[in-house]
Amino acid sequence: MTRAARTPHDAPPSRTPLAPEQLLRRLIGVGRQLTSELTTDAVLTQIVELAVDLTGARFVALGVLDRDRLELERFITKGIDQATQQAIGVKPRGLGVLGLLIEVPRPLRLDDLTDHPRSYGFPAGHPAMGPFLGVPVFVAGQAWGNLYLTGRPGDPGFSDDDEQAVVTLADWAGIAVHNARAYDDEHERREKLGRAVRRLEATNAIARALNGETDLERVLELVAKRSRAVVEAGAVRVWLRAGDGLRLGAAAGGRVGAEVGDRVAIVGPFAEALQHGRLAREQGPPPSRSAYGRPESIQPPGDICVALYLPLIHRERVLGLIEVRERQTGSDGFGVDDEQVMDGVAAVAAAAVAAARSLEDERVRRSIASAENERKRWARELHDDTLQGLAALRLQLKEAMRSDSAQAVAETVRACEAQVVTEIANLRALIADLRPPALDELGILPALEALVARVRAVENISVDALIDVAPRAPGVHVNETAELETTMYRVVQESLANAVRHAHAQTVRVRVQQLPTEIEIEIIDDGDGFDATVDGAGFGLTGMRERVALLGGDLKIASGPEGTTVRARLPGRLDAASTG
Repeated sequence: MTRAARTPHDAPPSRTPLAPEQLLRRLIGVGRQLTSELTTDAVLTQIVELAVDLTGARFVALGVLDRDRLELERFITKGIDQATQQAIGVKPRGLGVLGLLIEVPRPLRLDDLTDHPRSYGFPAGHPAMGPFLGVPVFVAGQAWGNLYLTGRPGDPGFSDDDEQAVVTLADWAGIAVHNARAYDDEHERREKLGRAVRRLEATNAIARALNGETDLERVLELVAKRSRAVVEAGAVRVWLRAGDGLRLGAAAGGRVGAEVGDRVAIVGPFAEALQHGRLAREQGPPPSRSAYGRPESIQPPGDICVALYLPLIHRERVLGLIEVRERQTGSDGFGVDDEQVMDGVAAVAAAAVAAARSLEDERVRRSIASAENERKRWARELHDDTLQGLAALRLQLKEAMRSDSAQAVAETVRACEAQVVTEIANLRALIADLRPPALDELGILPALEALVARVRAVENISVDALIDVAPRAPGVHVNETAELETTMYRVVQESLANAVRHAHAQTVRVRVQQLPTEIEIEIIDDGDGFDATVDGAGFGLTGMRERVALLGGDLKIASGPEGTTVRARLPGRLDAASTG
């Protein structure tokens, strides 16, 4: 066994043989050193370094076979500087003598490489080769690669000890590569599992954020913001189908592009994603605002934008798409992991958008139906009361016109006058039901007092009322609590109407009280009761629930044979009035 000291580039290496015990200890140390490496790349580099250290070879290379074990797919060198490597160009694929070791994987030692009949294929610029030693490396019993050691012409040839040392190194290398590959595989599996967990966590986080959210605009806003955070995108836009194009529903981040409400045609990657129902990828300059019909923005020179377009599909219905856009500065942009994460996000987002739209459509349908039922009720009121009264008044006047008696005419006129007064009162009551003037002019306290007084007088029932709220300040006609006051009035009005018309109650207790941070309303009657789970006609229970929900309040209705209790809690205070 010989070992070389560091020598000038052109001088042949000097060799100092090691004693057998020294060689044994050295090879054991090589094994420990080599098998302590964990990753495959580190092992490959260490193999080449150790080959030089063991033999003093001027040039060492490690060739790794391809999957079919026909050519070299990787070639790691030691002893050739970068300038020489650039001059050589393409690395060897395993021809000539190198190919012989691939065909016959066993040690090959030559005093002069150029004397072998398979010695050919050296490109221009390649250093002249002299002595040669090639040793195969086996991993798990199969040929995996080869170690190549050479020197310049005139350098001392490789000895039996050199060959035995390199064979032992190759054995250690096979074990180390096998372990490193197992470590790499396990590391990759852990990484895949970690990425899968992160994708699941990201999707679950968005699902939790969207859970229970019913407002479509809020849903779109959450999808845009959370998607941007999940994949660290430069900008995210959520588009919805609108006729034969797309309308921007929400956006997060980005310095250029459309604004909410803008429309675009379904072309390019938009069309690819929507027509094929799968993710589309685009790479190029970021879109200018002129693409959306807006003034051009100044673009930083050289910006490249990578974008993903993910369709929002729910039950085979295309609702729109998510556009995820990222400015790139030398990176490859979104990877497979990002695509998989956004696929999960798009599925969750599509379900949330569909639910919000469905609820929105249902609200519109219920609102339209309630409005139609309310119109029918007012039509019946006008037909049954006002129009009948006016028709009777007309008949009385016609009868008076035929009479020759001045006294009869006078009596008829007096009766008609009384009838007109009654009809005026009825019309005022209808108008008050639609929108009481006192509510706008004086505030909730006088409006509720007038409502209770009117129910007492017209329906002839006992109404015990406690209305403990702050009166509106003098001169205030427009205030910040108009919606709160309207909701309070409608809850009391509808509860009283239900108690009288449907429950036939004789006694009703009304309590409206201002608490520190909310308004509490309670109406209790002794009527027949009803099924509180079924919405009534007109605005009824549906209207009450929707009004209270819009303010973020809480409405509870309990009904049975002994009567009905309506309790509502509305956040806010009535003393927050301001002049306008």
